[in-house]
Amino acid sequence: MAGITERLRDANAVYFDGATVPANTTTTSSRLLTTEGGNLGGMIILVRAEAEITLADTKAITLTINDNALVTGGTDTEVYTKTITASGADIVYAVGDTIAEFILPRTVLEFTSVTVATTDALITGTFDAFLSSPMGRTNV
Repeated sequence: MAGITERLRDANAVYFDGATVPANTTTTSSRLLTTEGGNLGGMIILVRAEAEITLADTKAITLTINDNALVTGGTDTEVYTKTITASGADIVYAVGDTIAEFILPRTVLEFTSVTVATTDALITGTFDAFLSSPMGRTNV
């Protein structure tokens, strides 16, 4: 059972599982059923380091959450975008560190996907992105 400091994670609600961080390119997950905003105040998409990730100074990683009414086809709509830029030093995410957390609004469409892009050609590491319940929510 997940404790206070852990998020509940459903094995069927994983966008990326141990995926290699894209080096100076972009990758987009398959769409997952989000149940139209979830419940109990919305669902959470959590992006975490699965193996240490080092983002070089002056480089950026951009995470985008898209929604769509269809599991395939249709037009994606950007829900959120977060860009993290290393400034003055490298940013290092240790195993299990949260890179980003997105609380989905109740207005989100039925299916969501996660896009990850970087400007760092030498970035290494792997990450997970998954849909999580707000139960046991902490400020991580």
